[in-house]
Amino acid sequence: MLELGTGAGYNAILGALNGAAYVTCTDVSQVAVNNAQENIDNHQLGNRVTVIRSDVFDSLPSECKYKFDLIFWNFPFVHINKPASELTDLERCVYDPEHEGIDKCLRDIKQFLVPDRGRAFFAFSTTLASMEQFSDVAAKNNWKLQLVNEYETTVGDDIGFEEAGAGAQLGIYEIIELKRN
Repeated sequence: MLELGTGAGYNAILGALNGAAYVTCTDVSQVAVNNAQENIDNHQLGNRVTVIRSDVFDSLPSECKYKFDLIFWNFPFVHINKPASELTDLERCVYDPEHEGIDKCLRDIKQFLVPDRGRAFFAFSTTLASMEQFSDVAAKNNWKLQLVNEYETTVGDDIGFEEAGAGAQLGIYEIIELKRN
């Protein structure tokens, strides 16, 4: 299993605790990497979970010796009119200007999936971001989106971003490769 944008490592740890033999997780933020490592150590999963500082796949070799059965990313889907270079580490957790991160991910993801059986899932909010833009980026990279599960958040409005809060619709989408004619 590979989790991109791990943050505190929650999903990576959850994967390891629920049967994933080995988990790699990445985050662009060194603060997040340190936090995830501390949580991995607290759960005594250091022999099964590795955290790497990486912007999407940048720190994984293109001919990665590991292919992943499962890739998951609760990616920063909220739009902001601000260049990525001007975002703080905290803002990068929720904002992806011009959808650069998801475009990069969808462009390169296939080489990191186990051929013919690897699956990739993305968490996305239809109330905080544009489903049309997400679909367009996916189609540009030869993928379509398939809704697997949808739910409403219960997180309060006091988390530091007025855009996020209770009542946001979140969906888990699987990407399906488009067949070329």
